[in-house]
Amino acid sequence: MDSSAWEYHKETIRDLYLVKNKTTKKVMEVMDSEYNFKADIKQYGRWFKK
Repeated sequence: MDSSAWEYHKETIRDLYLVKNKTTKKVMEVMDSEYNFKADIKQYGRWFKK
């Protein structure tokens, strides 16, 4: 997954994870089903650490 895809969805991911308090797994499910954004749990973990 390249960084431009992460940047494009940055606000949505932050909203789901930080504002709506969704788990990483739930964020992954929503991003996949609603935005066709596919990343594995390790990729999300690295992104959340930034």
